[in-house]
Amino acid sequence: MLVAKAFSRLDPHCQHKGHPAWMLNELLKNVPVEGECWDLFGHTMFSSRAVGMPPATAGCPGKQLIAALYLVYCEEKGPTITQIESEKSEQTEEQKQKRYEGFNQWKDTSALLSSALIMMFQKMEETLRDASNDDT
Repeated sequence: MLVAKAFSRLDPHCQHKGHPAWMLNELLKNVPVEGECWDLFGHTMFSSRAVGMPPATAGCPGKQLIAALYLVYCEEKGPTITQIESEKSEQTEEQKQKRYEGFNQWKDTSALLSSALIMMFQKMEETLRDASNDDT
């Protein structure tokens, strides 16, 4: 699985229990395979790879894992046709327009992924808080 491979590449301090990247890894381990979360990750990684930039999740917990996941995803998929063509010659207006549209999709999916990650962490905190209140 890509997440486990990405997690193994993180700096040791990011892999320690309690670090946001470790927490996100644990959360993702428990997401069902058919969970909508994976569709969002897939769309975000696809659009990120298309523009050649990792998802813009700088303000999110676990951002290190997302960046590592992007690198693993890109390694698995290889270079895009757009990247190969842009290295060969000057970009046409059509290629520039496609890249611009891809950039907008990258912004949108990155923002959506950021919101989803924050919501996952908030839900985890609520669940832990409720569980600790039930114990008392």
